[in-house]
Amino acid sequence: MKLFDHYIPRTDGKLSVWAHTYKQKIGELGASLGLTPEQIPEQQKIAQALIDNIADVAIKRNSFREATSAKKLFQEIHLKEIRRMVRFMKTFGNYSPNMGAELRVVITG
Repeated sequence: MKLFDHYIPRTDGKLSVWAHTYKQKIGELGASLGLTPEQIPEQQKIAQALIDNIADVAIKRNSFREATSAKKLFQEIHLKEIRRMVRFMKTFGNYSPNMGAELRVVITG
């Protein structure tokens, strides 16, 4: 089954613009094209749902990028501190390889 007809854009940006135009023009031309008074707002509602869906995905995509960047920065800062503390503990007189293994701060085979 073909998902898109040739006139429907494939990229989100172009599809959103297309849906805006369709929504507007179907209101202006729908009756002349044989659509009933019930079909016109239904088509506009569908176009708006498409527009809203594309916008929602864009917002979530941006939020994901921001969260991923924040996670990387958070890990960089905090893992650096953990590494510093592990180096300190390994030089402490009571440290043993068994303790390191329990803390999982040693490389094992």
